[in-house]
Amino acid sequence: MSDSLTSRSLIPVPVIACWDPVPAAVTDLIDQAQRIWDQRSADESRLVSLVNSNYYIAFHAIKQQIQELNRPGLRLVELGSGCGVVANIAALLGVESSGIEIEPGLCELSNQLATACKLSTKFIPCSYRDWEGGQTSEMSAAARKGLSALREADLIYGYPWPSEQTYLASVVKQHCKHGARYLTYHGGSRLQLRRVSVAI
Repeated sequence: MSDSLTSRSLIPVPVIACWDPVPAAVTDLIDQAQRIWDQRSADESRLVSLVNSNYYIAFHAIKQQIQELNRPGLRLVELGSGCGVVANIAALLGVESSGIEIEPGLCELSNQLATACKLSTKFIPCSYRDWEGGQTSEMSAAARKGLSALREADLIYGYPWPSEQTYLASVVKQHCKHGARYLTYHGGSRLQLRRVSVAI
């Protein structure tokens, strides 16, 4: 269907942050991620700085969305996946999970975490900017793979910098399928959930 014939929007959906304890498998994954990060920090003098999501809140919010969507074969994409903790938590919950991250070194750490936890999460080193224009023939293989994952996702998770919030929302609105849910964390107990609406 031509974009010129469609109207796309993001519809707010109520969501509440939950601070309840998480299963041991999740805390084990978080601890493993910290060990991998600490080892890499000791081995390398330069690493990108990260501001992490609240993994407890992320676990409960993603679990809630999985229960509400309530269908097999759900797919999640984490935008700006960093060390891959949230994407791997989603894989623990049984969804097909991918992370998109511009820093190849962080994708390497994320894949290391997935391997250590025996998960099949995929991490794709590309930039959202690579998708501008929408001409896949002009994109790198990684950019095409990332865009394909985003278009197929039922749930998109992100912790955007304040300066990125509007841009990332526009990326989701432009590329994601009707009914996909865009869940974002904004520090503290603040979550935002929006549903992609595509109408003729």
